[in-house]
Amino acid sequence: MASVLRSGDQRATVATALSSRGGLVGAALLFTLIVSARRPAGLSASAAVALAVFVFGLVIWLTQAVSYMASAALIAGLLGVGLTVAPDPMSSTGTALRGMHAIRAVLGGFATPAVALMAVGLVIAVAMADTGLDRRIALHVLSLVEGQRTSLILVSVMLIGVLLGFVVPSAPGRVVALLPILHGVRSAFPSPSGRRFAGLLTIAAANVASITSIAVKTAAPQNLIAAGLLESMLGTGVTWGQWLMVAGPYALALWIVLYAVARRRIPDGLVAASGGSARLRSELASLGPVTWAEQRLLGLVSMTLFLWVTEGFLHKIDAGIVAVAVAVLILLPGVGVMDARTAAKRLPVGTIAVFGIGVSLGTTLIKSGAAGWLAASLAPRMAGEGISPVVTIAMLAAVSIAIHLGFTSATALTAALIPIVISFLQAGHSPVRLEWWIVLATQISINVNFVLPINAPQSMVAYATDTFTVGEFARIGVPLTLAAYLLLLVFAVTYWHWLGMS
Repeated sequence: MASVLRSGDQRATVATALSSRGGLVGAALLFTLIVSARRPAGLSASAAVALAVFVFGLVIWLTQAVSYMASAALIAGLLGVGLTVAPDPMSSTGTALRGMHAIRAVLGGFATPAVALMAVGLVIAVAMADTGLDRRIALHVLSLVEGQRTSLILVSVMLIGVLLGFVVPSAPGRVVALLPILHGVRSAFPSPSGRRFAGLLTIAAANVASITSIAVKTAAPQNLIAAGLLESMLGTGVTWGQWLMVAGPYALALWIVLYAVARRRIPDGLVAASGGSARLRSELASLGPVTWAEQRLLGLVSMTLFLWVTEGFLHKIDAGIVAVAVAVLILLPGVGVMDARTAAKRLPVGTIAVFGIGVSLGTTLIKSGAAGWLAASLAPRMAGEGISPVVTIAMLAAVSIAIHLGFTSATALTAALIPIVISFLQAGHSPVRLEWWIVLATQISINVNFVLPINAPQSMVAYATDTFTVGEFARIGVPLTLAAYLLLLVFAVTYWHWLGMS
């Protein structure tokens, strides 16, 4: 029996190696084909390089051909070299500055607030685990769930994530706020099935953050960009209440689908904690009084959440700046709760690297014109008289969801696609009300980023907890994405039609 198991493990290892090698070879072949092929009209050399790197990255991410750290290095190298040797680099400067321009394009993603916010979120998560505050908070929350039913715990995590969406204008920030509970659940359920349950909750938290970004106008920066483009290009504004009225019911339906899909994947035979609520209270008492380190960390995290919630009306300090300042305080001797050396050892550097490179790649796709060319090529011209609004929505949503597979930032995708969509609609001389509805529906589809962790910073924050694999994330994300697309069409012919928007 042991020999059979060993041979089975060896076959699985060989199959994994062959799959990884095949993914890497396939990605390299596609990259070479795109770069060497004759470019179509409207696609510059630098745009072709960006598109080739985009396809290369998408293949190795989908096939998990290499680790995220290795993929970041490969993408950075291909992008830097490709932009340097391209006959028409994105800069109008001379040959001597082409290399520096390529370096700025490759490393520019690491200077964005989203990367800082993600990195700081991971610092907070490490500090929570180091002080034990995550376990204390989780035990408090779990002890309130009568009977310790796993479905109630799942609902509780999802409900907290939804409520945070109305006050925290950052999807990664909302996941960070849930990390103490999620880390504590992992500690409270030490069995393998308990670890899978903790991973399931973490995936649900990331997806809830994404879905809440659909419902609430102020829950994500890409929504504000879309609203601003509507105001500047169409002269029509979208109030907070209008956005919630249109997108809220759709998001509610998607939350229900997420619960149904996640509920079916709760491991069989999982017992919340042997002994139920009494045991949890006993474990909570065994932790003793709250330590001074826990108090300081709780104060710093509370201050962070307060500054994030009040951004825009009590102050104008960017969420990324707040996050960096809090991270400094966490690591500051005498004030903080953890030294920088400990943080450096525990931080998932590969996760941060691939996210920064993903932002750089998305930005390069936009600045080189590759994103615009791709969107214009895939999406039909909406000026045609015979195309109905529902068909228009179906086509635009399919394009935006497909493109989002390679975008880390929904903000970048919004900036790339929404102006094109508005231009299409203006060319067709559609009524402003109809244009507003189609643009908002397209923006909803841009927020559909459930397939891979790399598709959204909140999902990358969740992935950094090391409680689930990319495959486990996709097993929930793929049916959720299909449901999101079908629900978009259902709402287009029912609820939104009843509101008089079509």
